[in-house]
Parts: sequence; structure tokens; C-alpha cells
Amino acid sequence: MSPSKGAGPKAALYALVCLFSGGVLSGCAELHELRECGPHGCATDRQITAAVHERLSAQRGLLEPITVQTYQGTVYLGGRVLTEAQKEAAGSTALATAGVLSLRNDLVVEEDSGS
Repeated sequence: MSPSKGAGPKAALYALVCLFSGGVLSGCAELHELRECGPHGCATDRQITAAVHERLSAQRGLLEPITVQTYQGTVYLGGRVLTEAQKEAAGSTALATAGVLSLRNDLVVEEDSGS
């Protein structure tokens, strides 16, 4: 087991060595990935898209389907919603999903047409 995947004092010492060496030691990049991505590695764009879509589908009040695309960890939301609150909620949900680095919320708030 590599030190970056361990727990306890050894992992903490390893992290300090990497920090103070400027990350030039072998294995420090792995520690950086662990810190940025979690213990199971980085999620792929396809996995992020699926996770965001699943979380948005479970959200109540979103009547229109929302399109989700991901490129290099940036999630792009598209489609229409009924209120600004729905747009903000969808964005917050996407940003809270594991692996999402940034968000481009292009959801359009439809004005009430009085139907």
C-alpha cells in the first residue's frame, strides 16, 4: 500500500514531506490526486454527468428535463426551469456532486405566460 492511501501518522508524515519538498518526490503527485479526487481516484466526465443527472432527476419541482454535459470536470447545465430558485437549486446540486470542479449554469428561467 502506498503511503498516500494509508491512514494515520505515516500518511500525515508523507503529506508533510511532499508539502515541504515542493511535491518533487516520487509519489507526491499521487497524494495531490488523492486530495483533489478522493480515495478512489478522479471521476470521469461520463461518471460526473451520470451522477449529476441522477441527482437532478431526484429533485422535486424540476418539471423540464435538464441537459447535463461535462468536460474536464466542468458541468454544463442546459434547458428551462420555471423559477430562478429552481435554477439556483440545480446549480447547487450539480456543484455538490463529487468530481465537479466548476459549473456553467445555462438554464433559462421561463417567464409565466399566464396559461
